[in-house]
Amino acid sequence: MTILMITRGFPSEKYPLNGIFEWDQAKALHGLGHKVIYLALDMRSFRRKRKFGMRMFQEQGIDVYDCNFPLGAVGHGLLNFVSWRMFCRVYGKIVKAHGKPDIRHAHFARATGYAAYRAHEKYGLKYIVTEHDSKINGDAVSASERKLLKRVYRAAACRIAVSENFKARLESLYGEKFEYVPNIVDLSAMNCVNKVPHKGFTFVSVGALSEWKGMDKTIEGFAVLHSRYPETRLVIIGDGEDRESLLRLVENLKLQECVTLTGRLERIKIKEYFDRSDCFVLMSKSETFGVVYIEAMAAGLPVIATRCGGPESFVGDANGILVDVDDVGQLVRAMEEMRSRRYDAQVLRQFCLDRFSPEVVAGKITELIEENAIKDGKTATI
Repeated sequence: MTILMITRGFPSEKYPLNGIFEWDQAKALHGLGHKVIYLALDMRSFRRKRKFGMRMFQEQGIDVYDCNFPLGAVGHGLLNFVSWRMFCRVYGKIVKAHGKPDIRHAHFARATGYAAYRAHEKYGLKYIVTEHDSKINGDAVSASERKLLKRVYRAAACRIAVSENFKARLESLYGEKFEYVPNIVDLSAMNCVNKVPHKGFTFVSVGALSEWKGMDKTIEGFAVLHSRYPETRLVIIGDGEDRESLLRLVENLKLQECVTLTGRLERIKIKEYFDRSDCFVLMSKSETFGVVYIEAMAAGLPVIATRCGGPESFVGDANGILVDVDDVGQLVRAMEEMRSRRYDAQVLRQFCLDRFSPEVVAGKITELIEENAIKDGKTATI
Protein backbone atom coordinates (compact mmCIF):
# COMPACT_ATOMS: atom_id res chain seq x y z
CA MET A 1 0.00 0.00 0.00
CA THR A 2 1.23 3.52 -0.80
CA ILE A 3 0.61 6.03 2.00
CA LEU A 4 1.20 9.75 1.64
CA MET A 5 1.75 11.31 5.05
CA ILE A 6 1.04 15.06 5.20
CA THR A 7 2.88 16.51 8.18
CA ARG A 8 3.91 19.77 9.85
CA GLY A 9 7.65 19.18 9.58
CA PHE A 10 10.62 16.83 9.47
CA PRO A 11 13.02 16.21 12.40
CA SER A 12 16.46 17.74 12.02
CA GLU A 13 19.63 17.86 14.08
CA LYS A 14 18.76 21.37 15.25
CA TYR A 15 15.05 20.63 15.80
CA PRO A 16 14.85 16.90 16.59
CA LEU A 17 11.23 17.08 17.82
CA ASN A 18 9.83 18.79 14.72
CA GLY A 19 7.44 16.27 13.18
CA ILE A 20 8.72 13.51 15.45
CA PHE A 21 5.34 11.80 16.00
CA GLU A 22 4.68 11.65 12.26
CA TRP A 23 8.20 10.50 11.40
CA ASP A 24 8.10 7.69 13.97
CA GLN A 25 4.83 6.50 12.45
CA ALA A 26 6.23 6.74 8.92
CA LYS A 27 9.20 4.54 9.88
CA ALA A 28 6.93 2.00 11.56
CA LEU A 29 4.57 1.76 8.56
CA HIS A 30 7.57 1.42 6.27
CA GLY A 31 8.79 -1.39 8.52
CA LEU A 32 5.52 -3.26 7.90
CA GLY A 33 6.19 -3.18 4.16
CA HIS A 34 4.15 -0.15 3.09
CA LYS A 35 5.51 2.42 0.65
CA VAL A 36 5.50 5.64 2.64
CA ILE A 37 5.93 9.09 1.13
CA TYR A 38 6.53 11.85 3.67
CA LEU A 39 5.36 15.37 2.76
CA ALA A 40 6.29 18.06 5.30
CA LEU A 41 4.57 21.45 5.08
CA ASP A 42 6.75 23.47 7.46
CA MET A 43 5.55 27.04 7.93
CA ARG A 44 7.22 27.91 11.21
CA SER A 45 8.70 31.37 11.64
CA PHE A 46 12.03 32.25 9.97
CA ARG A 47 13.46 32.33 13.51
CA ARG A 48 13.57 28.52 13.23
CA LYS A 49 16.62 28.58 11.00
CA ARG A 50 16.56 26.14 8.09
CA LYS A 51 16.84 26.06 4.32
CA PHE A 52 13.75 27.52 2.68
CA GLY A 53 12.09 26.01 -0.38
CA MET A 54 11.60 22.32 -1.17
CA ARG A 55 14.07 19.49 -0.65
CA MET A 56 13.60 15.95 -1.96
CA PHE A 57 15.65 13.16 -0.40
CA GLN A 58 15.40 9.63 0.93
CA GLU A 59 15.81 8.82 4.62
CA GLN A 60 15.77 5.23 5.93
CA GLY A 61 14.07 4.04 2.73
CA ILE A 62 11.34 6.71 2.87
CA ASP A 63 10.99 9.39 0.19
CA VAL A 64 10.79 12.79 1.90
CA TYR A 65 9.48 16.02 0.39
CA ASP A 66 10.43 18.72 2.88
CA CYS A 67 8.74 22.05 2.04
CA ASN A 68 9.79 25.07 4.10
CA PHE A 69 7.95 28.37 3.79
CA PRO A 70 8.39 30.67 6.82
CA LEU A 71 5.20 32.38 7.92
CA GLY A 72 5.03 32.04 11.68
CA ALA A 73 2.24 33.73 13.65
CA VAL A 74 -0.03 34.91 10.84
CA GLY A 75 -3.76 34.36 10.47
CA HIS A 76 -4.90 30.79 9.89
CA GLY A 77 -6.47 31.85 6.58
CA LEU A 78 -3.07 32.72 5.12
CA LEU A 79 -1.48 29.61 6.62
CA ASN A 80 -4.16 27.43 5.02
CA PHE A 81 -3.82 29.14 1.63
CA VAL A 82 -0.03 28.67 1.60
CA SER A 83 -0.25 25.04 2.76
CA TRP A 84 -2.71 24.32 -0.06
CA ARG A 85 -0.47 25.95 -2.67
CA MET A 86 2.54 24.04 -1.36
CA PHE A 87 0.57 20.80 -1.48
CA CYS A 88 -0.54 21.44 -5.06
CA ARG A 89 3.01 22.20 -6.13
CA VAL A 90 4.40 18.96 -4.71
CA TYR A 91 1.55 16.47 -5.18
CA GLY A 92 1.96 16.32 -8.96
CA LYS A 93 5.65 15.53 -8.52
CA ILE A 94 4.78 12.77 -6.08
CA VAL A 95 2.22 11.17 -8.41
CA LYS A 96 4.63 11.38 -11.33
CA ALA A 97 7.43 9.73 -9.33
CA HIS A 98 5.45 7.18 -7.31
CA GLY A 99 1.99 6.86 -8.78
CA LYS A 100 -1.19 7.86 -7.01
CA PRO A 101 -1.13 7.08 -3.25
CA ASP A 102 -3.78 4.71 -1.91
CA ILE A 103 -4.54 7.13 0.91
CA ARG A 104 -3.44 10.50 2.25
CA HIS A 105 -2.86 10.69 6.01
CA ALA A 106 -2.88 14.22 7.49
CA HIS A 107 -1.49 14.87 10.98
CA PHE A 108 -2.36 17.92 13.12
CA ALA A 109 -5.47 19.19 11.34
CA ARG A 110 -4.75 22.87 11.98
CA ALA A 111 -1.41 22.49 10.18
CA THR A 112 -2.25 20.08 7.35
CA GLY A 113 -5.98 19.38 7.39
CA TYR A 114 -6.97 22.18 5.06
CA ALA A 115 -4.72 20.93 2.23
CA ALA A 116 -6.10 17.40 2.58
CA TYR A 117 -9.66 18.76 2.73
CA ARG A 118 -9.27 20.94 -0.37
CA ALA A 119 -7.76 18.05 -2.32
CA HIS A 120 -10.77 15.97 -1.35
CA GLU A 121 -13.31 18.65 -2.23
CA LYS A 122 -11.71 19.60 -5.52
CA TYR A 123 -10.33 16.30 -6.77
CA GLY A 124 -12.09 13.62 -4.73
CA LEU A 125 -8.87 12.46 -3.03
CA LYS A 126 -9.67 10.50 0.14
CA TYR A 127 -7.81 11.19 3.36
CA ILE A 128 -7.69 10.22 7.00
CA VAL A 129 -6.61 12.57 9.80
CA THR A 130 -4.82 12.02 13.11
CA GLU A 131 -5.25 14.76 15.68
CA HIS A 132 -2.50 15.45 18.24
CA ASP A 133 -3.02 19.17 18.86
CA SER A 134 -3.12 19.94 22.59
CA LYS A 135 -4.42 23.47 21.89
CA ILE A 136 -7.60 21.91 20.52
CA ASN A 137 -7.73 19.86 23.71
CA GLY A 138 -7.46 23.10 25.67
CA ASP A 139 -10.25 24.71 23.64
CA ALA A 140 -7.86 27.47 22.48
CA VAL A 141 -9.11 27.76 18.89
CA SER A 142 -11.11 30.58 17.35
CA ALA A 143 -14.69 30.18 16.15
CA SER A 144 -13.58 30.37 12.51
CA GLU A 145 -10.90 27.73 13.06
CA ARG A 146 -13.38 25.43 14.74
CA LYS A 147 -15.81 25.85 11.84
CA LEU A 148 -13.09 24.81 9.38
CA LEU A 149 -11.98 21.93 11.58
CA LYS A 150 -15.53 20.61 11.59
CA ARG A 151 -15.43 20.48 7.80
CA VAL A 152 -11.99 18.84 7.80
CA TYR A 153 -13.10 16.14 10.24
CA ARG A 154 -16.47 15.55 8.58
CA ALA A 155 -14.93 14.98 5.15
CA ALA A 156 -12.23 12.60 6.39
CA ALA A 157 -12.69 8.90 5.72
CA CYS A 158 -11.41 8.19 9.24
CA ARG A 159 -10.50 10.32 12.24
CA ILE A 160 -7.92 9.26 14.85
CA ALA A 161 -7.18 10.69 18.32
CA VAL A 162 -4.05 9.82 20.26
CA SER A 163 -5.67 9.29 23.67
CA GLU A 164 -9.03 8.08 24.91
CA ASN A 165 -9.84 11.30 26.78
CA PHE A 166 -8.84 13.36 23.76
CA LYS A 167 -11.06 11.15 21.59
CA ALA A 168 -14.06 11.88 23.83
CA ARG A 169 -13.25 15.60 23.85
CA LEU A 170 -13.02 15.79 20.06
CA GLU A 171 -16.25 13.84 19.59
CA SER A 172 -18.01 16.21 21.97
CA LEU A 173 -16.65 19.34 20.29
CA TYR A 174 -17.00 18.32 16.65
CA GLY A 175 -19.76 15.73 16.54
CA GLU A 176 -17.77 13.14 14.57
CA LYS A 177 -16.63 9.64 15.52
CA PHE A 178 -12.91 9.27 16.27
CA GLU A 179 -10.81 6.13 16.68
CA TYR A 180 -8.26 5.85 19.49
CA VAL A 181 -4.75 4.94 18.37
CA PRO A 182 -1.85 6.06 20.60
CA ASN A 183 1.29 7.69 19.34
CA ILE A 184 4.20 5.42 18.57
CA VAL A 185 6.89 5.66 21.20
CA ASP A 186 10.40 5.08 19.90
CA LEU A 187 11.83 2.97 22.71
CA SER A 188 15.20 2.38 21.05
CA ALA A 189 16.97 4.74 23.48
CA MET A 190 15.07 3.14 26.40
CA ASN A 191 16.20 -0.28 25.24
CA CYS A 192 16.44 -1.96 28.63
CA VAL A 193 15.95 -1.61 32.36
CA ASN A 194 19.30 -0.87 33.98
CA LYS A 195 18.89 0.26 37.55
CA VAL A 196 22.04 1.95 38.91
CA PRO A 197 22.43 1.92 42.71
CA HIS A 198 22.31 5.39 44.27
CA LYS A 199 21.72 7.04 47.63
CA GLY A 200 18.39 8.48 48.68
CA PHE A 201 15.27 8.71 46.48
CA THR A 202 15.46 10.62 43.19
CA PHE A 203 12.59 12.09 41.20
CA VAL A 204 13.22 13.00 37.57
CA SER A 205 11.22 15.20 35.20
CA VAL A 206 11.62 15.85 31.47
CA GLY A 207 9.93 18.60 29.48
CA ALA A 208 10.05 22.13 28.16
CA LEU A 209 10.68 24.71 30.85
CA SER A 210 7.44 26.50 30.17
CA GLU A 211 4.20 27.24 31.97
CA TRP A 212 2.41 24.30 30.29
CA LYS A 213 4.72 21.70 31.81
CA GLY A 214 4.21 22.84 35.41
CA MET A 215 7.88 22.63 36.47
CA ASP A 216 7.28 25.36 39.06
CA LYS A 217 4.61 23.20 40.72
CA THR A 218 6.96 20.23 40.67
CA ILE A 219 9.64 22.26 42.46
CA GLU A 220 7.16 23.66 44.98
CA GLY A 221 5.83 20.18 45.77
CA PHE A 222 9.34 18.76 46.03
CA ALA A 223 10.31 21.53 48.48
CA VAL A 224 7.61 20.35 50.89
CA LEU A 225 8.66 16.72 50.49
CA HIS A 226 12.36 17.53 50.93
CA SER A 227 11.66 19.33 54.21
CA ARG A 228 10.34 15.99 55.51
CA TYR A 229 12.80 13.68 53.74
CA PRO A 230 16.17 15.43 53.25
CA GLU A 231 17.61 12.47 51.30
CA THR A 232 15.28 13.11 48.35
CA ARG A 233 16.56 14.62 45.10
CA LEU A 234 14.96 16.16 41.98
CA VAL A 235 16.45 16.30 38.47
CA ILE A 236 14.74 18.43 35.79
CA ILE A 237 15.77 17.83 32.17
CA GLY A 238 14.84 20.35 29.50
CA ASP A 239 15.15 23.98 28.47
CA GLY A 240 12.83 26.87 27.73
CA GLU A 241 11.77 30.42 28.46
CA ASP A 242 11.12 29.73 32.17
CA ARG A 243 14.63 28.48 32.94
CA GLU A 244 15.79 31.63 34.76
CA SER A 245 12.61 31.96 36.81
CA LEU A 246 12.86 28.29 37.82
CA LEU A 247 16.48 28.75 38.88
CA ARG A 248 15.38 31.72 41.03
CA LEU A 249 12.61 29.58 42.55
CA VAL A 250 15.14 26.87 43.44
CA GLU A 251 17.38 29.52 45.03
CA ASN A 252 14.53 31.16 46.96
CA LEU A 253 13.47 27.78 48.34
CA LYS A 254 17.12 26.99 49.21
CA LEU A 255 17.11 23.81 47.14
CA GLN A 256 20.37 24.33 45.22
CA GLU A 257 21.98 21.25 46.78
CA CYS A 258 19.15 18.85 45.91
CA VAL A 259 17.55 20.16 42.69
CA THR A 260 19.42 19.96 39.37
CA LEU A 261 18.40 21.59 36.09
CA THR A 262 20.45 19.85 33.42
CA GLY A 263 19.29 21.71 30.31
CA ARG A 264 18.27 19.89 27.14
CA LEU A 265 19.81 16.42 26.73
CA GLU A 266 19.90 13.74 24.05
CA ARG A 267 17.80 10.64 24.68
CA ILE A 268 20.82 8.50 25.55
CA LYS A 269 21.75 10.95 28.32
CA ILE A 270 18.15 11.08 29.53
CA LYS A 271 18.25 7.29 29.82
CA GLU A 272 21.31 7.56 32.08
CA TYR A 273 19.37 9.83 34.44
CA PHE A 274 16.37 7.47 34.33
CA ASP A 275 18.67 4.61 35.36
CA ARG A 276 19.74 6.56 38.45
CA SER A 277 16.23 7.67 39.42
CA ASP A 278 13.29 6.11 41.27
CA CYS A 279 10.20 7.92 39.96
CA PHE A 280 9.25 10.13 37.02
CA VAL A 281 7.05 13.19 37.63
CA LEU A 282 5.57 15.75 35.22
CA MET A 283 2.88 18.26 36.19
CA SER A 284 1.63 19.07 32.68
CA LYS A 285 -1.38 21.34 32.32
CA SER A 286 -2.44 19.72 29.03
CA GLU A 287 -1.35 16.64 27.09
CA THR A 288 -3.06 14.89 24.20
CA PHE A 289 -0.84 11.87 24.84
CA GLY A 290 2.38 12.16 26.86
CA VAL A 291 5.26 10.30 25.19
CA VAL A 292 7.77 11.06 27.91
CA TYR A 293 5.70 9.21 30.53
CA ILE A 294 5.87 6.09 28.31
CA GLU A 295 9.61 6.48 27.83
CA ALA A 296 10.10 6.69 31.60
CA MET A 297 8.02 3.55 32.20
CA ALA A 298 9.93 1.74 29.44
CA ALA A 299 13.09 2.49 31.44
CA GLY A 300 11.45 0.92 34.50
CA LEU A 301 10.18 4.04 36.33
CA PRO A 302 6.73 4.48 37.86
CA VAL A 303 5.21 7.87 37.06
CA ILE A 304 3.30 10.71 38.68
CA ALA A 305 1.14 12.34 36.00
CA THR A 306 -1.68 14.87 35.86
CA ARG A 307 -5.26 14.37 34.77
CA CYS A 308 -4.69 16.65 31.80
CA GLY A 309 -6.21 14.81 28.83
CA GLY A 310 -3.61 12.22 27.82
CA PRO A 311 -2.04 10.27 30.71
CA GLU A 312 -5.42 9.05 31.99
CA SER A 313 -5.44 6.61 29.07
CA PHE A 314 -2.47 4.66 30.39
CA VAL A 315 -1.56 5.66 33.97
CA GLY A 316 -3.17 3.73 36.83
CA ASP A 317 -2.34 2.03 40.10
CA ALA A 318 -0.23 -0.61 38.33
CA ASN A 319 2.26 1.93 37.01
CA GLY A 320 1.82 5.24 38.82
CA ILE A 321 -0.36 7.91 40.41
CA LEU A 322 -2.60 10.55 38.83
CA VAL A 323 -3.02 13.99 40.42
CA ASP A 324 -5.03 17.05 39.45
CA VAL A 325 -3.42 19.83 37.42
CA ASP A 326 -1.71 22.50 39.59
CA ASP A 327 -2.61 20.67 42.82
CA VAL A 328 0.63 20.84 44.82
CA GLY A 329 -0.95 19.14 47.82
CA GLN A 330 -1.87 16.07 45.80
CA LEU A 331 1.61 16.07 44.28
CA VAL A 332 3.27 16.06 47.71
CA ARG A 333 1.11 13.14 48.83
CA ALA A 334 1.87 11.24 45.63
CA MET A 335 5.62 11.83 46.01
CA GLU A 336 5.46 10.68 49.61
CA GLU A 337 3.53 7.56 48.63
CA MET A 338 6.01 6.75 45.88
CA ARG A 339 8.76 6.43 48.48
CA SER A 340 7.04 3.40 49.96
CA ARG A 341 5.50 1.80 46.85
CA ARG A 342 7.28 -1.04 45.06
CA TYR A 343 7.02 -1.66 41.31
CA ASP A 344 8.48 -4.34 39.07
CA ALA A 345 10.57 -2.42 36.54
CA GLN A 346 10.36 -5.19 33.92
CA VAL A 347 6.55 -5.26 34.20
CA LEU A 348 6.45 -1.50 33.65
CA ARG A 349 8.60 -1.88 30.53
CA GLN A 350 6.51 -4.73 29.12
CA PHE A 351 3.35 -2.65 29.58
CA CYS A 352 4.83 -0.10 27.18
CA LEU A 353 6.02 -2.64 24.63
CA ASP A 354 2.59 -4.28 24.47
CA ARG A 355 0.76 -1.02 23.78
CA PHE A 356 3.04 1.58 22.21
CA SER A 357 5.73 -0.20 20.23
CA PRO A 358 6.07 0.69 16.53
CA GLU A 359 4.82 -2.74 15.40
CA VAL A 360 1.68 -2.62 17.55
CA VAL A 361 0.64 0.93 16.65
CA ALA A 362 1.53 0.60 12.96
CA GLY A 363 -0.62 -2.52 12.84
CA LYS A 364 -3.61 -0.58 14.16
CA ILE A 365 -3.02 2.23 11.66
CA THR A 366 -2.78 -0.31 8.85
CA GLU A 367 -6.14 -1.81 9.77
CA LEU A 368 -7.81 1.60 9.69
CA ILE A 369 -6.16 2.53 6.39
CA GLU A 370 -7.21 -0.74 4.77
CA GLU A 371 -10.79 -0.11 5.87
CA ASN A 372 -10.78 3.37 4.33
CA ALA A 373 -8.39 3.21 1.36
CA ILE A 374 -11.15 2.61 -1.17
CA LYS A 375 -11.18 4.31 -4.56
CA ASP A 376 -10.98 8.06 -4.63
CA GLY A 377 -13.96 9.99 -5.95
CA LYS A 378 -13.37 12.02 -9.08
CA THR A 379 -10.31 11.12 -11.12
CA ALA A 380 -8.08 14.14 -11.57
CA THR A 381 -4.50 15.30 -11.37
CA ILE A 382 -3.41 18.35 -9.46
